[in-house]
Amino acid sequence: MKEKSQEKIEENTNNESRGGVVIEVRFHPNGRVNMINNRPAHMDPQDWFDFLCQNAVTYRPLSGGRGSFALSNDRFEEIRALRIAAE
Repeated sequence: MKEKSQEKIEENTNNESRGGVVIEVRFHPNGRVNMINNRPAHMDPQDWFDFLCQNAVTYRPLSGGRGSFALSNDRFEEIRALRIAAE
């Protein structure tokens, strides 16, 4: 029998996996951003990473020079609007 806290964790995980945007990041050995997806075409990869770090608090570092941001669709649209307004 599962404990209530375990059921809640699984419920949250399932809800997050149903929708949202995952922005994956890969870094050069020197720490600069090599690749980042969902980047505006005119933005440098490092600038997009810096902008996301300032506006999205869900960055998750991973091994092997990688990381990711996990955002709801609504939050991603808010961030895109912020980026457009900043131009």
